[in-house]
Amino acid sequence: EDAAFVLGLAGASDLSFPGPPRPRGAAASRDLAARLFRDISPFYQRRLFDLYKMDFLLFNYSAPSYLRLL
Repeated sequence: EDAAFVLGLAGASDLSFPGPPRPRGAAASRDLAARLFRDISPFYQRRLFDLYKMDFLLFNYSAPSYLRLL
């Protein structure tokens, strides 16, 4: 509704924003992440994990099983 209102104010009421993406299952998201991380070397996986380590600690997340943290 907000998007339609703003588009109307901008004089573009004949346009519309695309709808939100359809939610995918958690398993599908996990599989996609695992496939993407497969192409990243363990060295860079560790560096990425270290970059976000405080977020994992703050939100009590555990490292995903597909990460190769050598």
